[in-house]
Amino acid sequence: MGLGNKLIISATGFPGTNKTLRFIQDAFREPLGALAKLAGDKTIITGVVVDNTDPTNVIVSNGFVTYNGEIIPFQGGAFVNTVTIIEAFENANYNTDSDNNQQLDSLPAYRTIYARCGTGGIDIFNFSELAPLKTIKELSAFSLPA
Repeated sequence: MGLGNKLIISATGFPGTNKTLRFIQDAFREPLGALAKLAGDKTIITGVVVDNTDPTNVIVSNGFVTYNGEIIPFQGGAFVNTVTIIEAFENANYNTDSDNNQQLDSLPAYRTIYARCGTGGIDIFNFSELAPLKTIKELSAFSLPA
């Protein structure tokens, strides 16, 4: 996993806690966030290829894009000129009862976010705003002016 943070589980019986889950999440989120910022906003990292071989059924492939400092999945499907960001939260019953109503508290636990063509999400922008990421090989082919 490189030289960054690493979870070391030396034997069975590891005491997994909320701290463990946060540690694992942050070990990925922080470096991926840094890469997202390096790539820039609304950049195609991989995939998101428009296939217009059948003009009556233009589709776009799955992939990954940067959005608002994150690398998020792009869900392929029918192509339209707009992209929307879908964000959904799922609750879970926590083992707490903060209001003492004899019911477990249902609190946000899972966040799912992805981009797709269309409308209806938390943000909408033109598909043309997505720019493919240039590879190091492609960038090295450019000559700087004298």
